[in-house]
Amino acid sequence: MSNHIKLPQSKNPLFKLLYISLLIILTVSAVIYIQNEINSEKRVLKNELQAIARLKIDDISEWYNDQLHDTKLLSEGKLRKFYFKRWLEKKLSEDSLDICYNLLINKKLHSLQNILLADTNGNILLSAVPDSAQTDVVFRQKIKECAMKRQVISSDLYSCKVHRQIHIDFMSPVYDDNQNILAVLVCRVSPDSFLYPVLSKWPVPCKSSETLIARADGDSVVFLNRLRFNEDAALKIKFPLSNTNLPAVRALRGQTGMFEGKDYRGVKVIAYLAQIPGTSWVMVAKTDRKELYNDVYHELALLIVLFAVLFGFIVFTGLFIMKSRQAGIYRKLYTTQGEFKATLYSIGDAVMVVNKDGFIEIMNPEAERLTGYSEQEAIDRQLPEIFRIISEDTRQEVENPIDRVKREGSVVGLANHTLLISRDGNEIPIADSGAPVKDESGNITGTILVFRDQTDERRLQKAIEESEEKYRSLFESTNDGICLHEIVYNEQGEAVNYRILNVNRKYEELLNLKASEVVGKLATEAYQTNEPPYFETYLKVARTADPYHFETFFEPLNKYFSISVFCPAPDRFATAFQDITIRKQAELALKESEELLKTTIYSIGDGVIITDEKGIVTRLNEEAARLTGYSEKEARHKHLRTVFRIINEENRQEVESPFDKVIREGTVVGLANHTLLISRAGKEIPIADSGAPIKDENGNILGVVLVFRDQTKERLAQKMIDIRLRLFEYAAHHNVEETCTKMLDETVNLVDSNIGFYHFVAEDEQHLQLQAWSTQTKEKFCKAEGSGLHYNINEAGVWVDCIRERRAIIHNDYQSLPNKKGMPEGHAEVIRELVVPVFRNNKIVAVLGVGNKAADYTQNDLEIVEYMADVLYEVVYQKRMAELLSENEERFSKAFHGSPLPGAMIDMQNMQFVDVNDALLNALNMKKEAIIGFNVKDVPFLNLSDQVKEQHFRHFEELRQKGYSLNFPFVIESKDHGMSREFIMFSSLLQAGGKKLVLSYMVDITEKRKMEKELREKLDELQRWYSVTVGRESRNIELKKEVNELLTKLGQPPKYKEI
Repeated sequence: MSNHIKLPQSKNPLFKLLYISLLIILTVSAVIYIQNEINSEKRVLKNELQAIARLKIDDISEWYNDQLHDTKLLSEGKLRKFYFKRWLEKKLSEDSLDICYNLLINKKLHSLQNILLADTNGNILLSAVPDSAQTDVVFRQKIKECAMKRQVISSDLYSCKVHRQIHIDFMSPVYDDNQNILAVLVCRVSPDSFLYPVLSKWPVPCKSSETLIARADGDSVVFLNRLRFNEDAALKIKFPLSNTNLPAVRALRGQTGMFEGKDYRGVKVIAYLAQIPGTSWVMVAKTDRKELYNDVYHELALLIVLFAVLFGFIVFTGLFIMKSRQAGIYRKLYTTQGEFKATLYSIGDAVMVVNKDGFIEIMNPEAERLTGYSEQEAIDRQLPEIFRIISEDTRQEVENPIDRVKREGSVVGLANHTLLISRDGNEIPIADSGAPVKDESGNITGTILVFRDQTDERRLQKAIEESEEKYRSLFESTNDGICLHEIVYNEQGEAVNYRILNVNRKYEELLNLKASEVVGKLATEAYQTNEPPYFETYLKVARTADPYHFETFFEPLNKYFSISVFCPAPDRFATAFQDITIRKQAELALKESEELLKTTIYSIGDGVIITDEKGIVTRLNEEAARLTGYSEKEARHKHLRTVFRIINEENRQEVESPFDKVIREGTVVGLANHTLLISRAGKEIPIADSGAPIKDENGNILGVVLVFRDQTKERLAQKMIDIRLRLFEYAAHHNVEETCTKMLDETVNLVDSNIGFYHFVAEDEQHLQLQAWSTQTKEKFCKAEGSGLHYNINEAGVWVDCIRERRAIIHNDYQSLPNKKGMPEGHAEVIRELVVPVFRNNKIVAVLGVGNKAADYTQNDLEIVEYMADVLYEVVYQKRMAELLSENEERFSKAFHGSPLPGAMIDMQNMQFVDVNDALLNALNMKKEAIIGFNVKDVPFLNLSDQVKEQHFRHFEELRQKGYSLNFPFVIESKDHGMSREFIMFSSLLQAGGKKLVLSYMVDITEKRKMEKELREKLDELQRWYSVTVGRESRNIELKKEVNELLTKLGQPPKYKEI
């Protein structure tokens, strides 16, 4: 073929200069092209890595901030703090159950691994799910840090030695109303729930790409997540910070953006480095350099070979041109098969040489591989037989390139989307060109066909197109509204506004604004505000390139938004936002729901056991643990029948399990009366309970909740009431000492004691009157005398501390007390004692004490003894009052019936005689039966005139108004005995036996009236004698003496003292 090549010759220096310049230009062009290709691939990779990293950073940052926000929100619930404070103070089991139930609800609501409440030293107080009481040292350190800083913090990712898992804990202090820290609320998150899945995903197919996060650990860098080529790397693989060739080290040193180095495998990678805002983490998004440049290197290798071939061809051609312009050189070169093949075989593309008749003369190995024919098989065969090409779009055969070369006489290329059909039928996308081989006269003597396999190029191009489509789809289909902006400056170079460049469909939906209405407009114009919304925040992000996230209320739209801002290019920023109005409203509704739920739950003070649908215990509260004797850990996984054993109190037979009844009936059921719970220790506890099914939304029973309460106190209260009634009945037939002893016997039995005593306290509260001891005390334990003894309190021992301190006292270790004064001879030894004072009108009136119980006295014992002491005092007081009343009545009866004055008692209501004394009967000379029961106005033996009856009426009215009446005169005439006597009556009101009685004493003035009449007659006579018998002194003196004597008898002083 040497005769087909036309070699120019020139001895002109200008030609040589042009020739050398051409070589230089060709070489420089090749270098520039190669560098541009590499830079282009780098830019594509950078954009891809940056976009992926930014999306993941935004997701992680938002997730991290949401966890902090949710933890703070959970710690600030007012009702939760109130009940938790109450639980800390009183340790009520119902409070702990309800707090844990609430924590469990929030755990499920926020998809947490666990929610804990810990004290400021890191000790776990409560847990949403059962957990070990042990805590990791990292956990305890972070708890103390949270309490010291008094703010929400996170523990960062750490490997928990207790659970042998990786946790990240978000912690927030729980304050009381005075801002004192009650505890620390911990929201425990598993990185497998969100963080690791986000990091492990890669949006496009790849063999080596991955994202990883790391943090500094002393002088090392530690990887925090599972790595693509090392699943067990999290928190285990470390590298020194001095290894600056490691992308993670560069990121921790503050470098951001693109970086080329070696990863943890020692493999060269291209990475994008960035900080994760709000954390100590850095993110590295990387791809193996080999994978990235694999296709590029292949293409560039072909180009380099072509350039090398072309360069060599020009060099050789130039040398031959400069040496000789003889046409024979070309034919010699063409026919020198060895040299020519060596050149063709060194080319990376497929090359075929066809003569002017279309027969193949040469074919290099790459052409052999693509066509499927060896060179020996192809030589001297027509090109279309070996080189079959069709259009990828139409599937029609494409014009043979040699035909076009012959027709056009110049270099030609194949159309795009051309497929080569290989010998075995494979379709290979190719790009090719054909060049004519001409002789000295310019005649075409053959054709050189060069083509290459575009499979890898197509794959790369398709991946790029798919990636662009994916990101465009993501941009349009994401649930976030996305908007791209650029900062707008005024003439002075000051940032004054921002312009909207692009928005997605979600933006239009959330803001109810069309893209056509806002794209290209300034923010103030698009949103119709005086100032561009959140301008300072956006400007800072655009200038610093630091991403930012915040939540805000946008007043023009009356909505809440969660907004993430990042900088994709200088002076530009993009916002991704969500409408969180519904979430904000839901948070408020959830708060209200929690408050209502808490109010309902905290009203439960009983034992609670929860089982699954098979009756296996899954949970029980502290009260249930106390009653059954099983802790929650011991009861879990046991059947309810094992933990909750119940029998009938009357027949001692087992009672049907409430679980079985609930499962059978599918509704709330209750236990029968007289049910006893047999605790683990064999103690029998009277209970009342109910069971209810736990159902799902379809009505299927998922388990049973059993609520029951200890009726011991109720039974005890009823027993104490019965004792009180019996005691009152007993007191009616026994004296005070017997009554006290009986009451003390009942009291010591109630509190399982051996000693009991009851003493009265004097009004000055300085002296005691020893009153009574229980029967067992007197018979077995105490022989000391003392009943009725008056005792100075200052001389008493520690048992009268209840009087000194004016409160009940318990001495459970009597022998260790410092102020004991010893016991009198014969007194029982005291081991422990309980003594309570009895108050009336804020004064201590008595004390009741018990002692020597086998176990320590409790608050329950104290309440029982206080009640019995008060009842005993009331009984004794009433007994004493009854005895005193009886004594008074007896004394009154003696005084009334023994009075020398006639007396009567009359019922104020019916005016009937109730009683009369002997003096009245003697005065009237009558028997009692003739008077008792008769009305005062209608006494048959009295002859009362209407005037006297009217006087009686006024007398009783005066009694009703004043309570007494004096000097009421009246005359009683006896029809049966024909006598009449005159009285003066003195009356007063009495209250006796629930009736108002009139007590009247009468003075018989019949004789007095006679003497007064006689006195008047004597005085009249004296006056007459004085007027008619002047000088008859002797008679006057006698009359004066008689008058003085009468006056003396009447109890009056003598009138005539001169006698």
